[in-house]
Amino acid sequence: MILELKAVESAYGLSQILFGVDISVQEGEVTCLLGRNGVGKSTTIKTIMGLVKPKGGSIRFCGREIGGLAPYQINKQGIAYVPQGRQVFPTLTVRENILFGERISKNEKNAWTLDRIYALFPRLKERQDFMGNRLSGGEQQMMVIARALMQNPQLLLLDEICEGLAPIVVQELGEIIRELGRQGVSILLVEQSAKFALDVSSRCFIMEKGAIVHSDATQSITSEVFRKYLGT
Repeated sequence: MILELKAVESAYGLSQILFGVDISVQEGEVTCLLGRNGVGKSTTIKTIMGLVKPKGGSIRFCGREIGGLAPYQINKQGIAYVPQGRQVFPTLTVRENILFGERISKNEKNAWTLDRIYALFPRLKERQDFMGNRLSGGEQQMMVIARALMQNPQLLLLDEICEGLAPIVVQELGEIIRELGRQGVSILLVEQSAKFALDVSSRCFIMEKGAIVHSDATQSITSEVFRKYLGT
């Protein structure tokens, strides 16, 4: 197991958001966290990353407790985070944006290099000399995922990567996530789009009111469960 949350609680000031959250991610697995708007999905991923300090519980990464560490310390442990909002550097080229987070991998065989990134994202290679703010929304999303991969992480956290994108771009992102899964990249995906998340993941956790209310292998979750918790 690469990531394990047990009884995690967190809050913004006096407003508690997470109530005893339990989540696990297996190595080489794509896991999704689903739920309606405002249930605490993004807070969960921010708490893992140290952007929100946990008030209780345990967050273990590769067997080590990381709950309460600073974000840069958690990143150094081997976790890369792609936040909502496609945060790009507008005055840097695509190539410079991707290389900004470059970190040498301890595993040379599976290391992410610029050539390997361009093989996965050929459109970024075509636009490598464009400024970051000249890309479309979908291309910017690909670029920030590529930038995270260049950190050679052991775990990739993705927060609402489909937000505001056209269906054809979402489909393309789905193909990329599935390919990352086939390559053994460990991913925790927080997503509002249940269809997208289910198409790309092997295990699913469903959140309601700051707690996990259901979890199972993606293919085993019934339509009744989705109607109950997601309204779909």
